[in-house]
Amino acid sequence: MKKNPKRLRIQRLKNRKPSIVTVLSAAVFLGGCELPDEHLESSTAQSGYVGSQACGVCHATQYQSWVSSQHAKSMQPATSESVLGDFENTAFLHDGVETLFTKIDGRHVVRTNTLEGPAADFAVGYTFGIDPLQQYLVELDNGRYQALDIAWDTRRDRWFHLSPTSTLQARTIEVETEHDGVHWTSRGLNWNRQCADCHSTNVQVGWSEGRYTTQFDAYNVACEACHGSGLNHTKNTSRPYQDVACAPCHSRRSQIAEGFQPSNHLLDYYVPASTTAPLYFNDGQIRDEVYVYGSFLQSRMHMAGVTCSDCHEPHSAQLRAPGNALCVRCHNENPPSAFQDAAGRFDTPDHHMHTVKPIQCIDCHMPKRTYMQIDDRHDHSLRVPRPDLSIKYGTPNACSSCHNETDEWALQQIVHHHGPARRSHFSETLLAGSRGQFDAEYALAQLAEDLGQPSIARGSALLLLSGYELGYSARAVTSGLADPEPIVRWHALQSINRVDRTQRHGNLKRLLKDPIKAIRTDAARIAVGYLDEFTERSERDLLLSALEEYKAIQTQQTDLPEAHTNLATISAAFGQFDVAETQLKNALAIEPEWIPGLVNLADLYRRVGRDSEGGNILKEAISIRPPVAEAAIAYGLWLVRNGNPGDALIQFQRSYELEPHGLRNGYLYAVALNSNSRREEAIGVAELVVDRFGDHRIVLELLATMHRDAESFDKALVYATRLEERFGDSAYSALRAQMLNAVRTRDRDL
Repeated sequence: MKKNPKRLRIQRLKNRKPSIVTVLSAAVFLGGCELPDEHLESSTAQSGYVGSQACGVCHATQYQSWVSSQHAKSMQPATSESVLGDFENTAFLHDGVETLFTKIDGRHVVRTNTLEGPAADFAVGYTFGIDPLQQYLVELDNGRYQALDIAWDTRRDRWFHLSPTSTLQARTIEVETEHDGVHWTSRGLNWNRQCADCHSTNVQVGWSEGRYTTQFDAYNVACEACHGSGLNHTKNTSRPYQDVACAPCHSRRSQIAEGFQPSNHLLDYYVPASTTAPLYFNDGQIRDEVYVYGSFLQSRMHMAGVTCSDCHEPHSAQLRAPGNALCVRCHNENPPSAFQDAAGRFDTPDHHMHTVKPIQCIDCHMPKRTYMQIDDRHDHSLRVPRPDLSIKYGTPNACSSCHNETDEWALQQIVHHHGPARRSHFSETLLAGSRGQFDAEYALAQLAEDLGQPSIARGSALLLLSGYELGYSARAVTSGLADPEPIVRWHALQSINRVDRTQRHGNLKRLLKDPIKAIRTDAARIAVGYLDEFTERSERDLLLSALEEYKAIQTQQTDLPEAHTNLATISAAFGQFDVAETQLKNALAIEPEWIPGLVNLADLYRRVGRDSEGGNILKEAISIRPPVAEAAIAYGLWLVRNGNPGDALIQFQRSYELEPHGLRNGYLYAVALNSNSRREEAIGVAELVVDRFGDHRIVLELLATMHRDAESFDKALVYATRLEERFGDSAYSALRAQMLNAVRTRDRDL
């Protein structure tokens, strides 16, 4: 898409049909909150949204608090008042690219490079955010708005780049971390799909035939963004109004429907991301930018009934009290009156161990991470620092991070002041499970079934159980599938592979009728993998009904490669291979380096007898940077199928080096080494896998077999015995007897 640098690329937005609902006339509100009949035909009335000014007539105090809040300035039309950045012919250089911020005909304009061509001029349509940074939205073709990756630091009055890396990628991956650099024209910085829903009110993305027609009722986070549409309330003010809903925006989540209202269930519209890697550290601490909700659900505060508005005034979004005064209102032996600053047993050096430097509760219990280079966000899981777990698992802790000391030093300080005992916390179980440690299965199952633990932690435990195979996981997953908490049921559903066929089928049928949309539609997606079990007409009709709802979700999001890939999986399951091929190619047309699309297309070609074409695709996938372990594994398996074990070994080694803490990666690398007559190295890798992950069946089988073939019968006997003890299979008993007999024969001959 070439641009003419001498022509303003984004023209007069004032001449375009406005996507913002017209602001209501002040005269409408002179008689009070109720709206006159003639107003009901406006676009706002049709949507049920009346605008914040209507709310302000009766709720003046709350309205004035909101007007000065960051919510009110979340997105604004670009004007001389709203734009804070320096557009006085200011140049900014990053990665060899110069960007010029200037004004043309009274418009704020950015001259910068695109991926497809030379520098071009883009007019700023809207500001985005206010503190500590402000981004700028420009419009590209087909109604698409993009957020620039150069932002204005509103605290230090400077331009800066959002990416810490020197080389930017055009591609975005399914889960980006804060260190991934993406070009500003990529879908990762697309306003319509990625940003609009949380920066504006009642957003309708409007994607159809390759064009966005995005609309909203207010360009900012207005009163009704949090309280829901207000028309019915204005018509009858005696009716109670809906409570606020923070989670839809203050969470990392995927959207499955538009039009959320606070009275609705969250999982009918959004699916919060699981509190597992890579978005979170393996113990649930925040890692990527996850926007609070997922971490807060893990806290004892949430379990005790504390809500967002207990600490944050919802209209101004400010804290209800400064510093530790906010915490000691509750965490004090003798709680003072509201907001009174008083030192209790927690706000003392005996507790926080700091005698000189002033310390705040949040420094230890809500450590911060920095996103977008300068935006500090606090972890809301409100946990106790655990340097002992940092030593064991490599997770961060507030003590070491703040003091820039070792974890061992931090642990010594805590033990010195508080003794060696640590309170039990679900994080240690999740840490062991996230590492795939074999012995963690029982503890994960216990956590999943413990109703006294946070629902999100129980759900995370259920998610991790998908990699285990003993009865503990089957029992816990079966129980989780019937849990009263929807977030637990949804996580249990992801591990339904652990349940035997009969129970799995019965649970899937029940969950296909679940009242929660996220659950019944995901049940449909998963049930497609067990299509041959849905033999009765009534069962098949039930599945097809829920599947249509799932497909509708994907169809509404066909601007994303994920949606096409998901639809292709459904088509392939029903034998519609030509349709699936087209859908995967559609995904790759949106993002040519979409690894899941490439891998799935190659697998589809394998299924239809076109495996050689699949090899070409996978060869392309492994050349993409940064490299992805899954692509290397897929290509390695293709090379094995096509009789090239030597080159396959290179790919399996590559995947192992990319993700050394993956059980499957280590296992496949060991198998490949053994297949290439490098048995000693293979044994070394496999034993390291056992040391890391414990006695998983496939690795013990591999070690027993390799030692047997090497006539190391003593070692083979050790692994055969462990297999028999762990799994009780008669085949392992026979193997153990065989190895025991071999040892005796060898000793007798000696």
